Amino acid sequence: MAVKNRKQPKVVENSKTEEKSELSTSAEASLVEPKYSTSEDKYAHLYVEEFDFLTEILCTDRLIQLLILIMTGHLFYMQTYSDKNSIVTDNSSWAMMFNSFVSFICCLFIFIKQGAVVWTLENFDSSFFNLLYLFIIPMGITFYYLPSEYLALSGTLILNSLPISAHLRIPLMGIFMIFQIPDYIPDYYTLRFVFFKSIIVNYVFEKLLSVISGHRKSLSVVETNLFSILLTYITYVLDIPDSVPFQILQKSIYAILTVSLIQFVWVTLNKFVFQTNCKGLFYKLFGYVLSVQNKNPALWLLLFLTETEQRISIVSIWGIAVACSIPLLTGYVYEGTVSLNFSRKYWHFLILFMIALPWKVDIELIKNSLAGVISIFLLLESMRYCNFFPNWISLCLDKFGDYRDQRGPLLISYLYLIIGVSLPILIDSDITGLIVLGLGDSVASIIGKKYGKRFWADSNLENKKTYEGTMAFIVACSVFDVIINWTYSGEPFGLEYFQALDLKQLAFTVANYTVAGLLEGNATLNDNILLPSYVLILKKLLC
Repeated sequence: MAVKNRKQPKVVENSKTEEKSELSTSAEASLVEPKYSTSEDKYAHLYVEEFDFLTEILCTDRLIQLLILIMTGHLFYMQTYSDKNSIVTDNSSWAMMFNSFVSFICCLFIFIKQGAVVWTLENFDSSFFNLLYLFIIPMGITFYYLPSEYLALSGTLILNSLPISAHLRIPLMGIFMIFQIPDYIPDYYTLRFVFFKSIIVNYVFEKLLSVISGHRKSLSVVETNLFSILLTYITYVLDIPDSVPFQILQKSIYAILTVSLIQFVWVTLNKFVFQTNCKGLFYKLFGYVLSVQNKNPALWLLLFLTETEQRISIVSIWGIAVACSIPLLTGYVYEGTVSLNFSRKYWHFLILFMIALPWKVDIELIKNSLAGVISIFLLLESMRYCNFFPNWISLCLDKFGDYRDQRGPLLISYLYLIIGVSLPILIDSDITGLIVLGLGDSVASIIGKKYGKRFWADSNLENKKTYEGTMAFIVACSVFDVIINWTYSGEPFGLEYFQALDLKQLAFTVANYTVAGLLEGNATLNDNILLPSYVLILKKLLC
């Protein structure tokens, strides 16, 4: 398979050759073969005309990812396998996961052989490793946090990423669903009907995300499918009336989808958004759809935030920190006083301390606040997308974007950050995702850019993650984890914590952060999505 859009290497010439090259014609120069110095040997495969799977898979960054994936599979096998719950046992969780994985790999292999997927140096990571993450993340979270029958649904929805037309893909997913749903569950036919409708809902979400991201410019195939699966579960499949954070998130998404649909229609037909009547309609719709415990959202929020003096103090500190940070940091960014990297990582550090410090004081406040902030951020991006904001606000938001935000119409960085931090907390009251993004990712970026000398990736010339940054990631996360648990122990800052410290559990914690650090340095999938999800699953495997 020929490699497309290949970058040409720099030709190393001595002074005599340079003098001759000035006299040579362009036709003669085009015949000069590229030469490589010994220091460039690890990148030599980038300039070979034929794509070789074995050569590419053995690149350092990809080999590390492959070993991590093999280790994850082995840990899962060791933790869950038994004679009563094995691969060959009918209707077991193992059987559904195994069948889903085999079906996914077989379908992908067939499409590769048929030429529907052509591996090149440019798309190998996105069409191989990232697809494996697309399988592991939904299936792992479903296995540990939802009833076993939902594995059939997650395994089916993953197939929506296959590169075939919808009129073939949706029936294929339906047939796969029939064979996957265990028949021993109560209300078998009702559940099957719900799952079939979920396939359509998921397809609609995937198409919607693809369109609003500029036909997958802002979001990749893997990202659109991950988010479409998440939205399908939140908006249609699950209903958790006893969970206030879930109700906030679910009702907010209903409201945003309703208002966004109206925005889209008006933008398309009338080329304007939110005139006087539209603003009134917007607020009425949002307030009507968004209700918490059958109460007006504004009234419920006021009562909730003022329930205790401690809660009022925490919210006040949050408000002051954010209110001071936005104008101050924005001014520095406009003046060029601080770098883009520092301005972005500042928000990582800020959200780390805003959540970590009051974590054991009022967990309910933090969960409800995060669910609300996700909704607010989605609403803000929806309004920015439809050009409702003045130009200066859009320019201000653009100042904090990186190259991924420039690929398409969406600003995804701040959305990914809040989603990546929030989901482990909302799912399992786990701040590991907060630590790896708020601290680890930030420290790795700062240390790597300033002191990094050796680069991980030899599969491409654009990945600038360094060994030094990865080491800083692992050390910072491990030390902070010990300190925060020491602070929250029964005897804060007392020696009793270290006397009762479980060294085996500490080793597992360091191993978890080590895997997260290696993935941060080598994987191409967005860190804010991959790291929190993977460490959430790995923490369950290491328990």
